[in-house]
Amino acid sequence: LGVFYANKQAVVDDPELHATLLQFTHQMELVTPKQELVDVPSDVDKKYEKIVDMVSSHMFWVSAMHEQVGAIEVFVQDVSFCAFKWVPGALIGTKQTATAQALLMASTSAPMPEILGTDWTHLFKDLSVP
Repeated sequence: LGVFYANKQAVVDDPELHATLLQFTHQMELVTPKQELVDVPSDVDKKYEKIVDMVSSHMFWVSAMHEQVGAIEVFVQDVSFCAFKWVPGALIGTKQTATAQALLMASTSAPMPEILGTDWTHLFKDLSVP
């Protein structure tokens, strides 16, 4: 956030980040009810900390964890082992299911370039580092 904002106050004052934080905490309340997730603090430091937690959680889930839980192409190659759809009483998935799985895996399971590590400069080519 330090690359895009001048200070913590600028982060906290961003209306889009505020709206994202409200939506994120609202969704989390549905997952974990009766916790203090909906309350967005008014204190700059505490609100900034919540925004940093939210952004870093998003970064983790769309990078490392997605790589971990998204690597299912090996398992769904065989509709007798892992089918997206089962017909009641059948031992394997249908031909349509096999075709749909194969198309989905062919279009989404290509290895992606790694974004983890210490050098993230390829993501911020036009920005100067403070």
